[in-house]
Amino acid sequence: MNREELIEKYQSYGCKVIAVGNNKKPININGKWKGVEYPRNMLLAAPYVGIDHEASNAFDLDFDDKKLNAHKFSSLLPATHTIGKKLNGSALPTTNHFLYFKPDNVEIKTESYPKSTKGKGNKIIELLPNTQSRYIGSDLHITNDIPPKRLTESEFQQVRQTVKEIYFMAKAVENYPEENFRNDYALRLAGVLAKHTEWSLEKKEDVIRRIAEAAKDDDVKNRVSRVKYQEDQLKAGKTIYGIPELVEFLGADKKAGLDWIDAIKKQDVKEYPLIDGRKFTDTNYPPVRFILYPIFTERSMNQIYGGYG
Repeated sequence: MNREELIEKYQSYGCKVIAVGNNKKPININGKWKGVEYPRNMLLAAPYVGIDHEASNAFDLDFDDKKLNAHKFSSLLPATHTIGKKLNGSALPTTNHFLYFKPDNVEIKTESYPKSTKGKGNKIIELLPNTQSRYIGSDLHITNDIPPKRLTESEFQQVRQTVKEIYFMAKAVENYPEENFRNDYALRLAGVLAKHTEWSLEKKEDVIRRIAEAAKDDDVKNRVSRVKYQEDQLKAGKTIYGIPELVEFLGADKKAGLDWIDAIKKQDVKEYPLIDGRKFTDTNYPPVRFILYPIFTERSMNQIYGGYG
């Protein structure tokens, strides 16, 4: 398929295409690219053709893991239109961009992992709704030639969660130890999942299995067995390994912790205290003290306004 046909394909999907330079940045017309209608001859001549996410009501999942660990888990995402590059001399392209259409009336913000702001070179996976991504170029190849999937709100939230889990698994593979320490590592990972997630036992086992397989561990079954062991220990009221032990095992900074664990941790929700009518009636509250009677009292929020002077 030639470039003109590819441009027509993306336009038929409802995508807004733009001209992009070799520096990966949009080619501006009169100093801007958003809202610009690019002439066909410019799109054909540009080094790349990109898709304006916002104007296309779409977002892009960008796999930018230089070690290619995150890519090993991309099959967990819903099938959609994808492109890739031939990396490390491979004859087959590695998928690194997933294009989805946004759910209606849902605000989407950029999400990057890790969340560190030390530069794009450190990113492993990003959810990009407001910029642009290159989709047509001599070194880009369509790896799943289907229209972009339009997500429902619940599907989008599931994709967000999956992105976090992919980041977690990619970092778990990156930190996978030498053979003699793998069971200790699996024990600590399983302890973290037992203490800090609300996943089912089956999901926890599946996650450890995927990590071990991606790390080319030769004893996957044994690593997976650590999940049930830690679950049973926790239910029996026994102390099990958690985040501090994993941090120490990996020699990580104890103050900084591991942000890839933070990505999957269940959030502690503090419920707003509520009381029933009987307790409200029976409770003796301290008397109201006025600072300026009868305008405002202590422990209250007030606004005073008036004309100039």
